Amino acid sequence: MTSQRAAVIATVREQLAVARSAARTTLAGAEAAHWRAQAALDAARLRLAADEPRLAVERANRIAAAQTRYAGRRAELAAALAMVAPAAAPGAAGEPWAGWAPTPGTPPGLYRIGMLCGYDVPALVPLLGRAHLTVHGGSARSVDGLIAGLLLRVLGSTPPGTVRIDVYDPDGLAPALAGLVRHLDAGDVSRPEPWRVAVLLAPPGGVALAELARTRGVHVIAKDLSVPGAITVHFGQTVTTSLTGTLPVALDPVPPPELIHRAMSHGR
Repeated sequence: MTSQRAAVIATVREQLAVARSAARTTLAGAEAAHWRAQAALDAARLRLAADEPRLAVERANRIAAAQTRYAGRRAELAAALAMVAPAAAPGAAGEPWAGWAPTPGTPPGLYRIGMLCGYDVPALVPLLGRAHLTVHGGSARSVDGLIAGLLLRVLGSTPPGTVRIDVYDPDGLAPALAGLVRHLDAGDVSRPEPWRVAVLLAPPGGVALAELARTRGVHVIAKDLSVPGAITVHFGQTVTTSLTGTLPVALDPVPPPELIHRAMSHGR
């Protein structure tokens, strides 16, 4: 029995020695792999540190090139708009308020609401015969001035009696607009088949807005309402339109009262 026990112990010791040797070999291989990986990481960090200034310069150059291309495209767009603006919004439709006067004739394609910031180019929107308009956001005074100015340009660039304006403003938020409409209603002019502009400063009770927008000859100007197919003017940190994208717009001021008198008197 003693010899058998000794043989078993010897066998176990031999197997343990083999296992320890294999473990030491495995550990040595793992440590070698770790140091190789650490050396590769250190080398990569050194290469990155060496390349970082060059990469920073390349990144800055690419950003500058992109900004230059963007500025160039904006300038090209502004130049193109500057070329077409006088023909698209002639006379009363596009002239600034200083020296403004009615120029009745065929309704133009576009009407001025302000200037594109940073460019000597008017910001234009369509209306008669072309589109509806929605205004989103903005104070009551800002929206009032925008719509009153737009309608004055419409009235000043069309023959007397060819535009009828209906305003739904139950809260009385638009004094400039109300004053313009009072002057218009006071004029004794015939309206055989006028253009109709419906200004909605609140949801119209009992009226299907989508159906109104589809009615032939009716153009809707709405505040914070959804109108199918409308051009939008958005008041945010800046004023933008769906026609000019991200280009900010500096809106024209509220038209002076004397211009309203001038527009109304040209048809009497």
